[in-house]
Amino acid sequence: MPQFPEDQLQPGESLDADGFVIPQRNAVASALSLNDEFQAGRDFFDDSGLVGKDAAAATLLAGANQTAWTMHRFPMGGSEPGVLSVDANLQPGMQYYAAAANFSTGRWDWSGPFSDSHVRILLDPQSSHLSGLGNAWVAVLAFDGSEIDLVSLALAQRAIGDTDAPGEVSGIGGPITGSSIDLSWDPVADGDLAGYAIYYSKNSFSSPDAAGVMNIGYLEGTTRHLLTLPPDVYYIRVAAVDINGNHGPFASGIITADIQDDTVQQISVTPSTTLLPVGSELSITVSGAELYDVDFDGDGVFEVTGSSDTEYKMEMDSAGVLRTRVHGYDAGGTYTALSGLSVLINIGNLPPFADINASSNNVAVGQVVNFDAGSSIDLDGLVAKYEWDFEGDDVYDLDSGTDPSASWAYDKAGHYAARIRVTDDDGDRTVASIGVTVRGMNFFPIAESGGSSNIELATVNGNPSIAFINQLNSTPYFLRADDSAGESWDIPVVVYNTTLVTFSLSMAVVNGNPAIAFYDFGNLRGKFVRATDANGSAWGTPVEYNPGFDTGGINDLAVINGNPAILHRGPNTMLYTRASNANGTAWNATVTVDNTVGTGLQPVLLNTVERPTAVFIRTSDVPASWRSCDGDDADGTTWGSVNQGGDVDATNSYKLNAIDIPTGSLAASYVNVNNGFELRTRYMRNVHINQWVNSRVVAKVESYGEVKLGMAGGLPFLVYHEDTNHARLIFVPALDGYGNAWGDPVILTSYDAAAPIVLAVGEADGRPVVAWQNNTENFINFGIIYN
Repeated sequence: MPQFPEDQLQPGESLDADGFVIPQRNAVASALSLNDEFQAGRDFFDDSGLVGKDAAAATLLAGANQTAWTMHRFPMGGSEPGVLSVDANLQPGMQYYAAAANFSTGRWDWSGPFSDSHVRILLDPQSSHLSGLGNAWVAVLAFDGSEIDLVSLALAQRAIGDTDAPGEVSGIGGPITGSSIDLSWDPVADGDLAGYAIYYSKNSFSSPDAAGVMNIGYLEGTTRHLLTLPPDVYYIRVAAVDINGNHGPFASGIITADIQDDTVQQISVTPSTTLLPVGSELSITVSGAELYDVDFDGDGVFEVTGSSDTEYKMEMDSAGVLRTRVHGYDAGGTYTALSGLSVLINIGNLPPFADINASSNNVAVGQVVNFDAGSSIDLDGLVAKYEWDFEGDDVYDLDSGTDPSASWAYDKAGHYAARIRVTDDDGDRTVASIGVTVRGMNFFPIAESGGSSNIELATVNGNPSIAFINQLNSTPYFLRADDSAGESWDIPVVVYNTTLVTFSLSMAVVNGNPAIAFYDFGNLRGKFVRATDANGSAWGTPVEYNPGFDTGGINDLAVINGNPAILHRGPNTMLYTRASNANGTAWNATVTVDNTVGTGLQPVLLNTVERPTAVFIRTSDVPASWRSCDGDDADGTTWGSVNQGGDVDATNSYKLNAIDIPTGSLAASYVNVNNGFELRTRYMRNVHINQWVNSRVVAKVESYGEVKLGMAGGLPFLVYHEDTNHARLIFVPALDGYGNAWGDPVILTSYDAAAPIVLAVGEADGRPVVAWQNNTENFINFGIIYN
């Protein structure tokens, strides 16, 4: 099933004054209706399964117990759609579903299954079907062996505030043949008519909401419908419905149908093509009945009647979506079937359909990508020119003439929307794009630091933000990006400058505002301070969280059961203190987690299920190892036993880090094994159990440095520092949500000599980001990682 869409501005699109994508209608859409937004079936935005393109149609072939679907994006200019129209050619026994994205609920509104070639679906007028960019999204799905040719889709715009219902349906009637009643009625003259709702019940009814009343599941777009039902007596009524969802009154009379036969007649109708220019000849082939009536243009008048031929031809003299209807029956008129097909008849020149593919959409810097636009086509002429914008910056780098192929190598990491612009022999153009990710990192300096003992990185009010201590003046600073991607930064804000601040700090968002735990070296106290606004532009007065005691030179801040809490180190002790309120203005008594000699290095406080968990390194162990301990309740009022967290085969553990992930918790550390170093991860399930499992070797390194774990795009990742004679920062993505498997390492940056590096990681716009400082330099870098 298609995921609910996340709309983004596409290459070549522009926004109007209201921030909506400006629609670009073509001649075909204008020929249908000035108020409709139209797309040929082949012009889909995304797809899954066995999906192809044939003339105007998208071909959907669903295998047994499989699905095939297309997703279509309609720029509506901010106008709400009222009706979804779907035209699909299919053979007897085939079915499909259709849906519109409901942005009020965040879910697809599915309808179906349908076996008719043309359906009109009334959208819920109480919901919004527009994204923030003013676009509507539609999906069509085939399932379990069904095959369809999706010819076109259209969305009719709703007129907000229109409560005038269409008129009454009259002239309704029709004969019963076999298991069907061949309904027909007089058309209702209404400018915004969407179609006709057909209701039926085994009991007489006057309201569509009465108990037992059913409907066919869509609006009939013509004035004729073959209603097939199991044997019984039925009461049938028809009402006109407009685009705004207003229902007209039922006809004064009610149709009674006594269905006595369960034989279902089916006929097959196949067109020679799904696209023709005005003035050309359409050929259709029929089978499954003895005699046929053919209504070529779908106007309700059968141009051919009582014919036994199986092939028919007619010249197309008007533009739009042609909806041919075929009535099939036996010579005695006992059984009948009604089927249809849809063909797109184009007026003037039809713009070309552009299509682009790449040999790989995930490459390294400098790797050649081969692009192919050979599936592009001009259905009523020739493609005259292919132009290529490889970086998606509206600068076309190459005109390859009539050659639909090109190659390009990217010299910089990033995500690029490579575009092909196809021009036909009448000068009309169409653009298609494909995403290419070039692995690596783009980075730039964001702050002078004078050397930092550590850096913290978090998302604050939607934007990446850092906190650090400038060792030149022993002052903590906070800096927030100007945008959600972290591409622009302001100047750092002083957090506290009354006394000297040294060693380490930690940062978290506390009750909506950023907050920092730090060590006041001037007073030898651990302190907590929270910003006075959500952006961290001003900061409050720090408070001691463990009054009277010299602790907190090493600390980690987290929110535990709604209140800030700090895991901090004292002399040979690992301590925990939690605030008594959500803002951290008052604190509870400090609790001892571990009081073993050498404990409390690299502390991390995790907000695990039902109670907090503390992880830290204890150097007095032989071998030195990292340890894990969990609280006895949700607040961490008391703590349990300290357990082994790291691997027992390692002779020592170094540089511990850990994070909460949706499925549990993940920890990473370097270990010494067989006179070498390995970077390993361990996993703890998302249940109350202080037990780390699933040891995984991520990398073997010559010399260990910092390591940090993060989450981006729903998956864990880590960045580590290999401190060799050529210091390097290296990124490794997890291949699953548990850290069971890890991908190939990507070198982010390297130096010509060994370099002490401090770093932090986070997420910005779904991508991994990293902030770091080489302490031989005087600035902090921020990097956006592409993988």
